[in-house]
Amino acid sequence: MLDAEASKVPHLAVVWIIPVTLMMGPAGLAVYLVVKTFWINGKPVLKGVSTLKVLYCLTTALCAFMIFWVLIFPATMLVGNLVGHIQFLEEMWGPESMKPTPLKLVTKYDGHLLVQLTHQLPSLLWSAAIPIQLHPAVRSVYPKLHRATGYALFAASFTMMVGFVVIDLRKLHYTHTDYPTLAVLEHTSRLTLLDGVDYTTLWRALAVWFTVTAALALYKAKIGKYAEHKAYVVRHIRSGIWVALQRLYVCTSTEQDLKLQKADFGDGGIIGIVVAVLLAELAVLKLTGEGGGKQKMKYFKKKKKKSR
Repeated sequence: MLDAEASKVPHLAVVWIIPVTLMMGPAGLAVYLVVKTFWINGKPVLKGVSTLKVLYCLTTALCAFMIFWVLIFPATMLVGNLVGHIQFLEEMWGPESMKPTPLKLVTKYDGHLLVQLTHQLPSLLWSAAIPIQLHPAVRSVYPKLHRATGYALFAASFTMMVGFVVIDLRKLHYTHTDYPTLAVLEHTSRLTLLDGVDYTTLWRALAVWFTVTAALALYKAKIGKYAEHKAYVVRHIRSGIWVALQRLYVCTSTEQDLKLQKADFGDGGIIGIVVAVLLAELAVLKLTGEGGGKQKMKYFKKKKKKSR
């Protein structure tokens, strides 16, 4: 916090990194360094747009959390592919009732290499591409890099949906697999959020929207409507980033009852979706207020004139 104050990074931009650091250790420090660097270097570009700065930093941190979850700990992508990994997780988890989720949540993809290759692996690329794709300095100064990461982002998005279809066909959703002793439609919410509803239908609807927003964002960029392109990119990101918010919500739980753990997992999903939608629409509103893609259109026109 003292370093942030000395670097003139606002308190609100970094205070949320404290719990990230407590949960992820060195990864939290890495997130802070990324936020600090982008904040300082992006200042000339983002002058006077403090809300977008905070939202950008928050999104970057959530992407870092997703990468940490999939690749480092509990490293769900490595389950079944790394000798001793499952035994390590079993030792770390201890009695399942003492953890916020059953161990099955992170080991269920053991033996499902197709899911790991088509859903989890591209999710790493998706998460890594987002901070680059959203940063205005990259977008305006390095358009080729921005375009390349954009294609990588959308390629990862469509591949992840192939993985989702595999997950759906194999019934690997948490309601079916993680809590096998509990009925699918029971204990879905503790906060009476869609209580008694099969959340699988909601996840399918979100998967469709995830794909649609990616396709629309790519299409709008192709036809030169950059303001609409940016809006759909933000909406696409929110339709996937809620997963990180859900995991953070679940990680704060100390509940030992499996029924309540399942309910908390469902509530975390709903809360994550609502928060992601609200923050994304706030970002879209701010982007629209600053002229959207008109500035970028002018930039490309100038480049074309110079090349002539």
